[in-house]
Parts: sequence; structure tokens; C-alpha cells
Amino acid sequence: MRLEEHARRAVDWMFTDGSLERHGYLVYSPDAGRLVNQNWKDSAGAI
Repeated sequence: MRLEEHARRAVDWMFTDGSLERHGYLVYSPDAGRLVNQNWKDSAGAI
């Protein structure tokens, strides 16, 4: 499986830097000077 390593790293991030275990929700800080939320709509109200 070529994507297994990436999937495992994503799950690891969710439980460490993403604070999933602490809050029950994913928490992240946007990069300064870049898009606040990057998704299909690319707007602050999209999330």
C-alpha cells in the first residue's frame, strides 16, 4: 500500500498537533500570510 504511510502520519498528526484527543475536535492554526482555510470554496465562511 503506497498511501499507508501518509495515512498513518495524518492520523498521528490528528492525535498530537491536531489536539483530537484533548478536545474531541481537530484544531489547527493557519499559516501566516496564506489562506485562512483552504478548501473547495476558499472562504472563511466555508468551514
